[in-house]
Amino acid sequence: MVSITNGFSVTQGSAAISSLTPNQGGQGQLANVVVVGSNTNFQQNVTTANFGPNIGINSVTVTDLTHATVNITIAGNATLGAQTVTLTTGGETASLVNGFAVVAGTPHVLTVNPSSGHQGDTADTITITGQSTHWQQGTTVADFGQGITVSSLTINSTTSATAVISIATTTPAGNRTVTLTTGSEFAASASNAFVVQLGIPAATLNPNFGTQGTNPTIAINGAFTNFTQGVTTVNFGSDIQAGTVTVNGPSQASVPIQISTVAALGTRNLTITTGTQTVNASFSVVADNR
Repeated sequence: MVSITNGFSVTQGSAAISSLTPNQGGQGQLANVVVVGSNTNFQQNVTTANFGPNIGINSVTVTDLTHATVNITIAGNATLGAQTVTLTTGGETASLVNGFAVVAGTPHVLTVNPSSGHQGDTADTITITGQSTHWQQGTTVADFGQGITVSSLTINSTTSATAVISIATTTPAGNRTVTLTTGSEFAASASNAFVVQLGIPAATLNPNFGTQGTNPTIAINGAFTNFTQGVTTVNFGSDIQAGTVTVNGPSQASVPIQISTVAALGTRNLTITTGTQTVNASFSVVADNR
């Protein structure tokens, strides 16, 4: 028998990636991917990862020489299909061709801006951003729920739209889900993406002017007001004396006034106060030209 010392040597095989779990993810998703290596020497704070274009690497956590967990963010516009995954540790490169596939994400509404409106608003312009959506002008329709009318919807891109909405005065306050539908594609927001807020108190006067030296009775028409008998008061300024306010309802009242003969001419702001609620209105004093 003939032998030779050190005649044959076993060397370490080439570094490679054996598997990824999961091996696919949807556009717009955040995922943890477990990577199993073969003949690798993964090291914490040394090993880096690459999953291809438009896939961000948030962190690489190494468990041992052959195992790591990579936290990734898949962009909403990431190209669909398989990508080569590479983990690099110093001069060592381990790859798996077509190791991770980007699949179409679930369409949804990502942001609604502004995210609120008031009862009684008549022309709020709302910018809507989608993810994994395919919005089309003339095909996509938007829905903000009962009591909110979408008067127009302009599609800026497959993932961006601008809606003009009106909120009825009787629309219940609270959270709303915003949905955009394009054929069979249904994209919904979070349940609190848009909030209907209580209407902004306002008031108008009839008449909204008076002549120096006269004593008219002024009707007050409110919106979203809480006029209360014995509580509501009106201040026209020091040169107009306001009498007792008669309240006919939370948004209807009247008040007799005495306008001084030397009251300042022109338009002034006045305040209608009910407890902590203060509403502004305008009133004009005109000259007595008799």
